[in-house]
Amino acid sequence: MVPLPTNLQREIRGVHVAKVVEDQRDFIARIEPGHPDADENGIVQYPRVNLVKEMTNLMSASRSFDANPMVFNKLRAYDHQPTRIPGEYANHLDHQ
Repeated sequence: MVPLPTNLQREIRGVHVAKVVEDQRDFIARIEPGHPDADENGIVQYPRVNLVKEMTNLMSASRSFDANPMVFNKLRAYDHQPTRIPGEYANHLDHQ
């Protein structure tokens, strides 16, 4: 296996959590008297989670995670290919 260049090795460190922030928004209150989590007034408190947004974020993160190894594999594959010299200079070398 060909080692990655040093500058790439420095960039590949995994995922780091910069900060955890607690959601300060109020809960969504719904009147559901028969619900086991209902209070004495029959109100259930639900968190403000947007499932569409969360699934979109999850899919995006998953695709990014899948793309990273593909990029590194391409870099390694290019490292094994001979360097091509474009244009007139390459033609000049062929005729010597």
